[in-house]
Amino acid sequence: MSLPYELTTFPAQALDILRYLASRENGAAYDGDIMEALDQSERAFGKAIRRLVTKEYVEMQFDGTYALTRRGRRAAETLAAYDQSAEETVEADAPRGPAVTIDEAFTRRLLVAFPKTIPVGQPAYLFVRVDALTPDESPLPETVELLVRLRTACTVTPQQQNVSIPPDSASSAARFVVTAPAAGAYPVTVETLQVGMMDLLEAGTFQIELTAAPAAANTFRVRYFDLLLQPGI
Repeated sequence: MSLPYELTTFPAQALDILRYLASRENGAAYDGDIMEALDQSERAFGKAIRRLVTKEYVEMQFDGTYALTRRGRRAAETLAAYDQSAEETVEADAPRGPAVTIDEAFTRRLLVAFPKTIPVGQPAYLFVRVDALTPDESPLPETVELLVRLRTACTVTPQQQNVSIPPDSASSAARFVVTAPAAGAYPVTVETLQVGMMDLLEAGTFQIELTAAPAAANTFRVRYFDLLLQPGI
C-alpha cells in the first residue's frame, strides 16, 4: 500500500502529529502535550502544525487545542492502514512517511497582491512573489525553482509562471493578467509546485477571492501564505 501523493509531501513530524491526534479520544490536544508526547522541538512542531493547518488537516479550537478536521481524520485512517500494511510486509526499513524531515525542509513566505476590485471585462494585474527572509526562517542552501499556477473562472494570462527563489532574498514578482467576464466574486486557487530534478513537488495550495465590479478600486490587497520547500530533490 502507498500513501496518497499529498501525504508524501508532508514532513515526518506532521504525519506523527496526525497519528497522535487520531489516538486521542476526542482527536484533540494542546500544543505542549503534542510536543512532549512526540519529543518535538518548538521549532519543528511550529513548522509541522502550520503545514497541517494550512492544508486543512488540523484546526485550532476555541479552547486552544489542535483538533483533526474531517479531512485530517480521513488522512489519519489512511496512515493507520499504511502503517499496518508496512508491519505486515515485515520490511524493517520500510518508511512510515516521506524521507524528508522537518529539519531538511524550509519555509518561505509567499506574497499575493491583487486589486481590491477589478473592472469587469478589462485586464487587471495580480502579482505573486516569494518574500524576503523572516527572522525565524533559514536561508535556502540553493536557489529553488517554483512553478505558480492560477485556477479561476476569470481569464488568466499566462496561467502559470516560473519563479526563482534566491537562497536568502526575495524573488522577482510574477505578474498575471486577470479579466473577469461579469461582476461578482471569483475564487482563485494559487497552486505552487517546487521544480525537482525528476518531478514537481507541492509547496502549497492557497485560496484568495477577486471581486469584479463596473469600476475598479485603486487599492491593493496583500495575502501571505507559508510555502514548504525541500531543496536538493
